[in-house]
Amino acid sequence: MNFGQVEAAATALTDLINRDLGRDAIKPMTLETPQPPPDELHLIRLVVWCYGFFYEAAADVLKECKALMKQGVPERTNRYDAGTRTISNLRTYKVHNLPPSKNNDRKREAAQTWLKEFSTGTEGMELASQRLCEMALAVIEDVSFIWKAATKDPDDASQLIRVVKAALDNSWAVHELHQMAREAADEIQLSGFDPKTFCEGYIEEWRQVGSCFLDRASGAIGIRRAIGITMRGVFGPGT
Repeated sequence: MNFGQVEAAATALTDLINRDLGRDAIKPMTLETPQPPPDELHLIRLVVWCYGFFYEAAADVLKECKALMKQGVPERTNRYDAGTRTISNLRTYKVHNLPPSKNNDRKREAAQTWLKEFSTGTEGMELASQRLCEMALAVIEDVSFIWKAATKDPDDASQLIRVVKAALDNSWAVHELHQMAREAADEIQLSGFDPKTFCEGYIEEWRQVGSCFLDRASGAIGIRRAIGITMRGVFGPGT
């Protein structure tokens, strides 16, 4: 098991779902890919890449696929939860310098336990990378199976695609709102701006703004305008 197999499966899933939906619902992956040898750097890049796919590029689609998955056998949902949770825990432990808290401490402890189990012995980090690839591939294959089963019948496929498109049109990821705030900060010439900190209290308000529009493109314009008005109200119009 290696990263090439995970990347190929992720690409196939992306092509499948984007073709059925007629849009780039799963975004292209632009992160640096892990390269041999399978050392600690390889593992870190693997964790970052997997997080980018499951929690960013494909996050909105996977949310809808997980809802489908819950209608079937629980083993698939359990594999999905275990795999994505491990990726999130490892990313928190390996990449983020988060302050102590009950949630952060729990993630760090879970990541340390997982690494202790899979990175000891003669194989070291290679075993951890292989195991993480196995988990990621299992999730992707389960999602692919569920999607194909749900779209096998033309009538079922038409209904599902309509529902998923509507859900995607009304879904605004946190990182999308952060990017809009970053662009608004540039427009009013703010320096040293941290969109994550600023946006924390406005996320649901801006998502509600987006839900007032009939399509995603119009919603994006409305949200950008709302973010701009909010930021100019706090920081002024700029120079």
